[in-house]
Amino acid sequence: MEKREIKFRVWDGDKMNYTPRASMYLEFINDEFYLAESSQMSKVFMQFTGLKDRNGKEIWEGDYLRSRAGMVKEVVWGEGCWMWGGEPLNMSEGEMIPGYSEEWAEVVGNLYEGIIINSEKIG
Repeated sequence: MEKREIKFRVWDGDKMNYTPRASMYLEFINDEFYLAESSQMSKVFMQFTGLKDRNGKEIWEGDYLRSRAGMVKEVVWGEGCWMWGGEPLNMSEGEMIPGYSEEWAEVVGNLYEGIIINSEKIG
């Protein structure tokens, strides 16, 4: 079994920051996390799932995936694995669930930047 790469991204209120793990320095002040190199408080940290969509785009916590049937749901961590609308995307150790195929879904946006379908921003 191959272990997934551990990476994080941070929503700073204006844009998504993709920071290599080795260069991410966090400060914990008054029960809140801050990026040490940022003057703004960064409250929203999201982790890479280790999975990719049908276009080869990385799937992150907080992303919206659209299935081939057109259903759009958010990717969240729950019940020890990555979930999409209550359905597991992978097992707890990073293995893909039986029957998972990268061909079934496409990243169409995320919780903080909205959804883009057919070049039209929704949300």
